[in-house]
Amino acid sequence: MDPVTHLASGILAGQAVRDGFLPWKRIIPFCMLAAWIPDIDNLFSLLGPGPYLLYHRGITHSFVGGLAVALLLALAAKAFNRSLAAWRVAAVAYGCVLAHIFLDLITNYGTQIYLPFTHARASFPCVFIIDPFFTLTLLAFGTLSFMAKPKRRFFAVVGLAWLVIYPLSNATLRENVGSLYARKLASQGVPFDGVHVQPDAFSPLWWKIIMEQGDTYRVTSVSLLPGKGMDGFKTFRKADPALLDSLAAQSEFVDIYRWFSRFLAMEEQATEHGRLVIFRDLRFLVMTPAVQGLMGNGEAPFVLQVELDGQGRLMRAVFLQRGETVVFQAAN
Repeated sequence: MDPVTHLASGILAGQAVRDGFLPWKRIIPFCMLAAWIPDIDNLFSLLGPGPYLLYHRGITHSFVGGLAVALLLALAAKAFNRSLAAWRVAAVAYGCVLAHIFLDLITNYGTQIYLPFTHARASFPCVFIIDPFFTLTLLAFGTLSFMAKPKRRFFAVVGLAWLVIYPLSNATLRENVGSLYARKLASQGVPFDGVHVQPDAFSPLWWKIIMEQGDTYRVTSVSLLPGKGMDGFKTFRKADPALLDSLAAQSEFVDIYRWFSRFLAMEEQATEHGRLVIFRDLRFLVMTPAVQGLMGNGEAPFVLQVELDGQGRLMRAVFLQRGETVVFQAAN
């Protein structure tokens, strides 16, 4: 989730505990720090895209690592104010860290919550990575908690409840959209191997449908607005597992990219020296028409372009992420 939403959760947590459980004049900035601190692993981006993909939403976003972070924050707070009850500070800090983990789990990026036991990425995607309605509502409850001091805790608790209720409502709606769409395909006699519903920009009003059919993905946008419906499909070829195995053996970054991806598609173009293969993860393909127009139908993030010679050997890889371009030569 975006940093503003994480900070808003910290404000609400601080307002909820400051009058009883943890009366401390610095509780609000402390909770804001605790609610943001797991994202300190963004510093791995300074080491390049490989470490970023591998370690972002890693140990600081896990239940065990998050607990360690919370205990460190509690020790630091205790050093500045010895009158604080250490266990209460640690409990509040861990609660804020867990809120951060939860807010990241509900997006489609994936979070390594089980580290250090496994690198498996968990995701329960029901909220788009940037959801203005969700974030502004949390900020509104936070503002009300400051403006109406006698009801400070009430507005803070309601805001924290909204932090959970909104994603759960979206998750229920997502399941209904998927079930309805699958039944529609079945009634039309359309064969499919799977239907996956992902939050799209301005969800829950728009959802992205990823339908698997053999070696292809078919992607469309579904709107729940009155008078709207399903837009046309875009068809993508699934990434070739054998090609990925070959490339992963030649490049550590390709191996990391394959591990990171979920719905990996590919397209090929002939070049003077061989061929160009473009991989993209359809999780990050925005299908909402209005947003596509604003983007000018620009390329989604986390795209990997691989140049191969006539024998299929990796010559060069270009990684496109958030407007940045990183070039890799063959590692092996």
